[in-house]
Amino acid sequence: MQTDDFLSCDASHVGDTFDAELKQDLRLNGKVVAPRGSRVTGHVVGVRSTNQLQNPGAIVVDVITLQLKEKSYPLVTTTVRREGVEDSVNKAAGQNQRRQAGMQAAAQAVHDVMKGAPPQDPSPPDDGVSLGGGVEAMIPPGTELEFKLRVPLDLPDAEPKQQLSQAR
Repeated sequence: MQTDDFLSCDASHVGDTFDAELKQDLRLNGKVVAPRGSRVTGHVVGVRSTNQLQNPGAIVVDVITLQLKEKSYPLVTTTVRREGVEDSVNKAAGQNQRRQAGMQAAAQAVHDVMKGAPPQDPSPPDDGVSLGGGVEAMIPPGTELEFKLRVPLDLPDAEPKQQLSQAR
């Protein structure tokens, strides 16, 4: 299936729904039971925020309905999880900035003591700027996702006692 909507760990909430469409026919024993282009509705089942880009985020989604001939059929599918990755470049840059600030503060403290000033903590001041390593987990429009049914789908046009096992 292919998503229509933008989802992200920092903008989406558990319970939010999104629209998508099947990118290929859903078949059962060679018979098309849901044609390509059929509409499906997904839903956000979990999110982990980046906490203002401090940590990698995550978003978890599943599919809850299939729309056929103006009727909705409930689905129980596997989930898809997207994880943000730690941005090692920004994290390293932040560590280097803190290291440089610490060395500058230590050098200043040594200079001040040599001039007769009382010793002070050479820790760099907290400037409120945080260069964390987190990256947002996103599912942009047009993303293709694959789910598998966890519970058999019983469609009126499908052969009895048969199960659909996969949806794309």
